[in-house]
Amino acid sequence: MSDKDRFKISRRQLVIGGTGVTGLATLGTLIGRSQWGADGRFVVAINQMPPGIDYSTIDFGINAAKPMLENINEALVAKNAAGDRVPGLAEWSYSPDGKMVEFRLRRDVHFHDGSPFTAEDVKFSHERLFKHGTFYRSRMRDFERVEIVDDHTVRFYFSSLANAFVRVRSLYIFSKRYHDKVGEERFSSAPVGTGPYRLVDYRPFEHADLDAFEGYWGGAPQVKRVRLAFVQEDMTRVAMLRSGEADMIMAAPFPMVPSLEEAGFVRAQADMHPTFSLRFQLANKSTPWADRRVRLALAHAIDAESIRNGLFGGIPKRYAGFAPGEPGYNPDIKPFSYDPDLSRRLLAEAGYANGFTLPVTYWTNSYYGIRETTEAVALYLKAIGVSCEISAIEATQGLEFVRSISKNPNVRMSMVSPAIFASYGDPVEAMRQAYSGLTPYSWYNDDTFDDAVRGALAAKDDADQAHYLKLAARRLHEDVPTIPLWNNVAVYMMRRGVEYRPMGRDIPSLSLENIDLVAT
Repeated sequence: MSDKDRFKISRRQLVIGGTGVTGLATLGTLIGRSQWGADGRFVVAINQMPPGIDYSTIDFGINAAKPMLENINEALVAKNAAGDRVPGLAEWSYSPDGKMVEFRLRRDVHFHDGSPFTAEDVKFSHERLFKHGTFYRSRMRDFERVEIVDDHTVRFYFSSLANAFVRVRSLYIFSKRYHDKVGEERFSSAPVGTGPYRLVDYRPFEHADLDAFEGYWGGAPQVKRVRLAFVQEDMTRVAMLRSGEADMIMAAPFPMVPSLEEAGFVRAQADMHPTFSLRFQLANKSTPWADRRVRLALAHAIDAESIRNGLFGGIPKRYAGFAPGEPGYNPDIKPFSYDPDLSRRLLAEAGYANGFTLPVTYWTNSYYGIRETTEAVALYLKAIGVSCEISAIEATQGLEFVRSISKNPNVRMSMVSPAIFASYGDPVEAMRQAYSGLTPYSWYNDDTFDDAVRGALAAKDDADQAHYLKLAARRLHEDVPTIPLWNNVAVYMMRRGVEYRPMGRDIPSLSLENIDLVAT
């Protein structure tokens, strides 16, 4: 298949691999024999509540917005079911020196208000995100300028390799014409995008109603009317599914999955970011955990395998670093063994035979299992004489909190948090953003590690990149600035007659166009 023909494949085919589902029933038939509520809408109870609905101005808390807003707004670069990058709103190619990337835009794309998608929208979206988005700016390393070649061609120039810009898929598209027509207030309160769904009603803390966009370039989705119910309490989502108040739920609590399957509900799951970890603030050199021996002692004191199996039914995965199949995965790097006797010897060697107090913060209202993991960690550490002072922080404030204390030499802090590591969309960005001294979010500063990250950033081929990623992962494992505990698996549960294909290697998402309604 030529590149030109491949580009004509719809986004839906790219995401689900071009396969179809046999035995599709009509929407009307399924409504007739399901317990749909919300005025006949297909109801998905999700565990995240967006901090806003203008994707272009949300900075901290962006992960909580994605399950809703990625159905409305699209990026230039899309992903397939395996999490690999594929053309979305554009194809791309690089200049011979790799420092310029040219995007050739699809010509059959319209926004929800009917206006055509052009190069002006790309430039407008870039400038808006650059102004409002800390993360977007941080990912525009060495950016120099953007150039509109014609209505359907845009070039981005960098002083270093441009491939990092493509890998992170961070340029989401917004309509310049719509903004110019309705003004800032309307633009932010009633967003339009190019995605498969358009927003028709939004009630903070309650729900969002979305309708299928019949003019969608990838073909109108099958489920025409959806309600996303914002339900952060885990067991409430389960109760909604059991009662028929919801047709599908995100973030099904791991211990509840077997009983839900026994009751006839259907599971779909995918390996996802994050890697739940115990992370240490290391700018303060006077803390006990500034000593590597202490960090290693804590790593061997926690029975992470029992947490994975005993608390979560063995559903999550557990890797020492990158996951199998990822660049940088090294099977020789093994998870830390549970060895409390070794922990006590290491603490004594470091001068802390009588233990110490460790402040531990965890994120609330984000991913299932953080609180339970934090409590288990505290119990394991207590067994070797380390007392944990536990506190909580709202997930939407978590990243800003991480940034605010990252370089403070007087802070005493550790955190059980959803850390960036395995199954992240871009493993190079995972290393850079979360652990290198090159960013304001890292609690780690190590020259050897940073050199490996620089090598991965400058790599011109996959083999070279994988080599440097392995060096980075090895350094993290040896120096223990973070202790990986278990790896997230996104679990979706749904009633019979519903099929869903989640996309892996990213944060938990919700691609409504990948929901199929089937005859049962």
